[in-house]
Parts: sequence; C-alpha cells; structure tokens
Amino acid sequence: MLVGQLVSLPGCLVLWIVRDDYAPPREEEVAEEEEAGDGPVREDPDEENVGRSDGDAPPGRKCCRWAPSAGRTVPILVASADVLAGLAAGMSVRYFPIFFLENLGLGPIVVQLLYILSPLLQIVLSRVAHARGRRVGRLRTTVGFKWAGVAFMGATIIAYVRGAPVWVVCVLYVARTSLMNCTQALTKSVLMDNVPRNERAKWSALESVNMFSWSGSAFVGGYLVDWEGIVFNFCCTAALQVVATMPLVYLYSRRGGEKLEET
Repeated sequence: MLVGQLVSLPGCLVLWIVRDDYAPPREEEVAEEEEAGDGPVREDPDEENVGRSDGDAPPGRKCCRWAPSAGRTVPILVASADVLAGLAAGMSVRYFPIFFLENLGLGPIVVQLLYILSPLLQIVLSRVAHARGRRVGRLRTTVGFKWAGVAFMGATIIAYVRGAPVWVVCVLYVARTSLMNCTQALTKSVLMDNVPRNERAKWSALESVNMFSWSGSAFVGGYLVDWEGIVFNFCCTAALQVVATMPLVYLYSRRGGEKLEET
C-alpha cells in the first residue's frame, strides 16, 4: 500500500503544472468571435442544441417551469447515465473476486491476472471506440459498446450456469469488463464540451460520486447475493446497465440520427 501511494505521487505533481488556460476554445466561443467580426458562424453539433427541434426553446431558456434549461440538457443526461452506470457496476464489481474464488475455484494469482488483462484490452478498445466515435458519433459509440458489454455479461452468466470451461467464463468476463469501461473518455468529452469552462470542475466532481456509489451500491448488491445468490446479482447489474444507456439513447435519437463529431 505504501509503494502504491509513492507511485501515485508523480501523477499528483504533474497536475500542479496543468492549467485550463491552455485548453482550446470551445466552438461556441469561436462562433461568438466570428459573429463579432461579421464572419460566418459555425454550428456545432456537440453543443447544447443537441435534441432541439424548431419548436424547442432556445439555448439557456426553459421549455417549462420545472424543466432544466436547454443548455443543461446534455450535461444532465450524460452525467445521469454515468452515475447510473456507476451504480450498476458497484453492485457486482466487489463480488467478482468472490465469484472467481468460490464459484470458479481460481487462485489469487489467476484472479489478479484477469485484472491485468482487462485494462490492457480496455486500452485497445478505447482506441477503437475513439476512432469509431469520430465516424458515427460519440454517444452512438458509447451505447453500442455498453450494449455489447451487457451481452458479454449475459454470455458470462450463461456459460457459468451451463458448466462451460472456466477459461471460457474468464475470457467472456475480460471482454465484458473492457467493453463496459472503454468509453469513459467519450462520455466525459461530451460532458466537458457542453458545460462552461468555469463549471468543469463542478461536473468532474461527479466522478467522486460514482466512486462513492460503487461502495453504496455494493451494499445493495450484498443484499441481492444473500437473497438470490451472486448470479442473480450479476443479472440485476446487466439490467441496470441497459437502463443507464437510455439517457444517451434519448440524446442522439432527438437529433434524428445526426452524429456527434469529436472536437
């Protein structure tokens, strides 16, 4: 534990020299400058106009008293999707080592090997998701990869229940974990593109909420394990992960299929 803390120290020191002043300007800021200079105003498909139709309220205004402003729709829905996904992951992430040990009979070294392979595959899939996001849109890519992850979660459960070889269950688990986690950068980029620069730290604080929800939802997952077993907990996790993608589906469906380009 001490060595782990020391290794993380250089990363903290690097943050001391990082300044947001060096960040590239948002498209809406460029558009305002061009408009002030009588230049052409570019329309940014990634901004708060996502989901607007001709009858929607203009950015910054509300359609009704209780509804969020149009400029807040994208970050609220994206953040909601991330928080729900964190809750779903927390229900089972703490119980996979128990599943590997007690249900599959794997030793600690093999279990840790799986936790090494998952991030390595996640790096590869993150590059694939990045490239695909530029072609078909970041939200579509995120939803597609997460649905594929849910499918592999189901395949993992079915393989275990039907008595498939242990290595098959492990391969499906690694694929499932990597697919579910490889799109974090895409959703965060959409979130940061649609909030003012001075509010980015506030929205980034939701990441800490996600980490807390892992522990909180693990508490709920414990009740599910005691009630119906660990496999039932995994099934509930998969169902909630599908629900967590619905805000993203709503966002890109309101655009009539228009893709979100990468900034």
